Amino acid sequence: MTCFWELEAWKTAHALTLKVYRRTERYPARERFGLTLQMRKAAASIGANVAEGFKRRSWHEKARFYNIAEASTAELQNYFFVSRDLGFLEDFESLMAESDRVARLLTGLIQATLRAAQEPPP
Repeated sequence: MTCFWELEAWKTAHALTLKVYRRTERYPARERFGLTLQMRKAAASIGANVAEGFKRRSWHEKARFYNIAEASTAELQNYFFVSRDLGFLEDFESLMAESDRVARLLTGLIQATLRAAQEPPP
């Protein structure tokens, strides 16, 4: 692969980010600088860290950024729970399922990256 946007993990994270932006448009105005902002930042951070990790030269640095993306996914999931419990999020289950898919893809990407780090150069 030559571009980060070819990675399935990035594509899925990007789609989730767009959904988060669209869902949070319906949140109360009082949440604009609270929950809405935090959710959008966490969601955008997932794809951004995948992109940054992709361009890192060291396998271990790549894995570190992919792990940061994985942590942002967990942060976003936490906000899904808060949103659901406050009555702001009606499609909690589908968003959790999509974020779980992102998390699984990131785990696979991290594992593949760390395996590559163990291989001798060609």
